[in-house]
Amino acid sequence: MIENKENLNQHIVAKIPIVISYGALQQLLNEKLAGEIIKKEGARGKDTKFAEIVDLTIRKSQNLDFDIEISLQLKSLLLLYKHKRFSLKIDATISVEEKLQKILIKDYEIDSKGLNIIGDNILESFANKFLHGKMIEKMQLDLVPKLKEQLFDINKKLSNRIEAQKGTFVSGNLENLSIIDIQAKPNHLWILIGLNGWGVIEISEIIES
Repeated sequence: MIENKENLNQHIVAKIPIVISYGALQQLLNEKLAGEIIKKEGARGKDTKFAEIVDLTIRKSQNLDFDIEISLQLKSLLLLYKHKRFSLKIDATISVEEKLQKILIKDYEIDSKGLNIIGDNILESFANKFLHGKMIEKMQLDLVPKLKEQLFDINKKLSNRIEAQKGTFVSGNLENLSIIDIQAKPNHLWILIGLNGWGVIEISEIIES
């Protein structure tokens, strides 16, 4: 017979996959990157503007060496090709930085065919610098704070006992959330998180089927 509640607090170690659609990721990155200018900073503060990011799309990479494919829609800001639209495809590898608990781009490769349309090889060089700097920084996904907000709401509900079905109640607490792994699937990112905690299932009424 169990004498007290502390004995009920069975330790739980759980690994749970979270699915994030490419559409949701695309919306987030568009908010961060739309309107960004690829430019060369001049020595006297006069910048040379090459192109503006208008839109981007994301899908699973068709290249087996990479995870995701990012297609940038750009508008030329060069005088000779003013307002001409062109695209730039980037294949990228993503990974989890365990210490920072962030998802980031580990490696990438640019398909420069889109850049050749406007006939300016200089742009390719500065596109690389832009991708290696600002874009990679903005594409780091810090999901942990958002997930912890959701976890707080879940724990709040669990502390008040959730009635899973008539006569059956669930209570508990989950903590120590961490991102363990990430994989690119055909239609979504699959993110594995780890959790610790305890849980109790209480049955106050047994209903025969």
